[in-house]
Amino acid sequence: MKFLRECYIELACSKDETRMALMNPYFKDGCIFATDGRILAMIEVEWEPKDKEGYVPKALIKDTRAATKKGEFIEIDLSDEKYATAQTKSGMMTTDRNPDCWTFPKCEAVIPKKRVYDARVVMDPFIMLNLSKALGTTAADADTQGVEFYLDWRDFNDGPVLTPTIIVGPQGFGMQMPMRVSEKGQLKRRRAITSPPYKRAKVQRKKKVPV
Repeated sequence: MKFLRECYIELACSKDETRMALMNPYFKDGCIFATDGRILAMIEVEWEPKDKEGYVPKALIKDTRAATKKGEFIEIDLSDEKYATAQTKSGMMTTDRNPDCWTFPKCEAVIPKKRVYDARVVMDPFIMLNLSKALGTTAADADTQGVEFYLDWRDFNDGPVLTPTIIVGPQGFGMQMPMRVSEKGQLKRRRAITSPPYKRAKVQRKKKVPV
């Protein structure tokens, strides 16, 4: 199994040691899932029929990333249900991956079944992070670690246009201007939300099984 090193899937995992089952990503049906109970991340990976469903140790992902360069892939052998193996700077490393006491939640239950939406808003996550920091909502001792979003549509001669997004924090507010998305980007995102990756992965798996 392998995925692009720039995908920091482990950042979506929980850091709460009382929720051990959420502290590592989970591989299933050609995708890796990660959640801390408040956010859910899912990325598609290149995989083989021999890869077994189960946890992917977060520490092993980090060590493997450190041994790769920008644009390269993180490769981890998941052919064993109990152990995961990967090449790190220290050499080949094998780590336990499926403790009996851990049970990963069924993410499919919370993924919206409706994959085509009436409206779509595109935001730059780096801009949002900087704006949130500017409003003081990302500090550990902040009164609140969230912001409120206010979206509004206006009809102009060329059709409906999304006005600046208003972000309100406890100490003030900010604005983010609408973003223009290329036609290629729209098609790519539309494919991503209209065909669930874990559904496509099952079809791919059938094709890969040798006859």
